[in-house]
Amino acid sequence: MIEKRVEYLAGVKQEQLTESWRSMRCRFEKRFIEERKRIEELVATTKNRLSAEHEREVAELEEAFTSETADPRHSWSSTLRELMKTEQRLAAIGDFEAAEQCRVRGQALRQKELEDHYRKRQHQFEVNKRHLQRRHASEIEAVARRGDRMMELARRNYITSSKALDAKSKFIAKKV
Repeated sequence: MIEKRVEYLAGVKQEQLTESWRSMRCRFEKRFIEERKRIEELVATTKNRLSAEHEREVAELEEAFTSETADPRHSWSSTLRELMKTEQRLAAIGDFEAAEQCRVRGQALRQKELEDHYRKRQHQFEVNKRHLQRRHASEIEAVARRGDRMMELARRNYITSSKALDAKSKFIAKKV
């Protein structure tokens, strides 16, 4: 009778422990799922923020390029300045044909300098844009790697907790 009672109590105790372990395992799983979801949201939010920042920087770069090429605020070359002075001197002394030739050559040189200026600015804009894109890609990669590391850590914590719970339950099951 006492043996049956002890066996019954041991069975009840084992059932209670099993239920307790099951609920603990459920809590571990739930915590792991919540942590994974939180990490995914954090990574997505960070990526969105970085993308918006990148788009803003590219827009600022494009705006600066547009304003710089629309109104080039650079000084003309010494050759062009000399041509303009010569044109004024020739016009002042009344040699209008030579002044006209200087003006035409000056306009051609001015146009060439404007094109050179535009081409240089265009090249610099492309270089800066590529640099921004590379930086943006590396920042996104870094965020993804951090997210992967955080996810791996959460997974390891879950596995460690589950293994510890299993080991404890086996140890106690042997005792009971």
